[in-house]
Amino acid sequence: MSDLQHEFRIRRLIVAVYSFGICLAFCLLAVPLPLLARAQFRATDAQIGILGTVGMLCYTAGAFIGGRLADRISYRRLIVIACLTAGVFAALCPLLPKFWLLVAANALMFLGLSFFWPTLMAWMSASAPARVLPGILMVFNVGWSIGQIGDYLGGVFYDIDIRLAFFLASALAILFALVTLLLPRHIWRKRTAEPAEPHLAVEHDIRPAGADRFVWLGWSSVFTAAVLLGGVRTLFPPLAADMHFSGRVIGLLLMAVPAMQIFSFVLLGRWHGWHYRFWPLALAQVVGVAGCLVAARAGGPWGFAAGFFLIGILVGLAVTCSLFYSVHGQANTGQRAGLHEGISGLGAIAGPALFGTVSQFTNARMPYYVSACLLLVLIVAQIVFSLAWRPKATLTTTLTINK
Repeated sequence: MSDLQHEFRIRRLIVAVYSFGICLAFCLLAVPLPLLARAQFRATDAQIGILGTVGMLCYTAGAFIGGRLADRISYRRLIVIACLTAGVFAALCPLLPKFWLLVAANALMFLGLSFFWPTLMAWMSASAPARVLPGILMVFNVGWSIGQIGDYLGGVFYDIDIRLAFFLASALAILFALVTLLLPRHIWRKRTAEPAEPHLAVEHDIRPAGADRFVWLGWSSVFTAAVLLGGVRTLFPPLAADMHFSGRVIGLLLMAVPAMQIFSFVLLGRWHGWHYRFWPLALAQVVGVAGCLVAARAGGPWGFAAGFFLIGILVGLAVTCSLFYSVHGQANTGQRAGLHEGISGLGAIAGPALFGTVSQFTNARMPYYVSACLLLVLIVAQIVFSLAWRPKATLTTTLTINK
């Protein structure tokens, strides 16, 4: 095995471990954070929605900035700063005496994460040959999806001690900062040459004129999926607690979404017939509509699990399309990854606010019906957009895609 082959495989392993580890660390807080706000400060649904919205507002602004910085300064330095920032403020969350201080600490924790994810995406995109990018994206997406087992573990730890998950998240983040400092510096540099792996056959597909519209289709889909996912992750735990679900059951139900995300990521990593086609995205959004309606009608854990399974299919496909179309064949991968994350963040900002406000003024089930309507409107808008798109004849480029 050549040195370049060996280095490429090390980088692929780093992508898997880092995406899994950091996602695991902060998914531990998905259940404890809103329940901490309710138990310690008697926060209403609207206030819990504000807690999530402010955090994602910082994440979104930071993602746009962090993506640009990743194209200009050291990936290693940004990852260390990001992990330390997120870790310190995670540890502070359960120790604060005022609700507004919890909001501020949560926001700064998300700011740290907003620097981490675009930087990791930019590094892995710049470090992978273009023809194997779909496979690298699959490793990345499967890694952070498996990391969402933290949703379940967070519920378990919450039942043991309200502060335990926060301290564990902090310890993991700081550990990753130290590991980053200990790894050789050259690992974090952009790849300068491609590994000559004979089994990676090079095949060229002609990108049709006007294919840039798929970037906009991917971004609109990931925005709407993030609205739905952000609302579910923030407001489902209080709804489930009111239905007398234990913390363990709440965490397990939240795991239904990443379970089907993993299925979608593996499918799209192995099957390349979805590239620059609209129908897979539209079908996933129809499945998402069904998931919202099932969750809205659910009367127990199995009903919510079925709805969240369907929602997970939508989220997995939307995330893959948006990230692939954002970075594939692009020189400024940091900026493009930042745009993908920023748009996801905008959706995650709107999600808790939408779910919290609708729930406050109607009932806890209505946000799922509203989300189903939003997805239907999105499908119609995307069809109209695709039909109205007028591509330029000069927009034909050759893309290398791993078959």
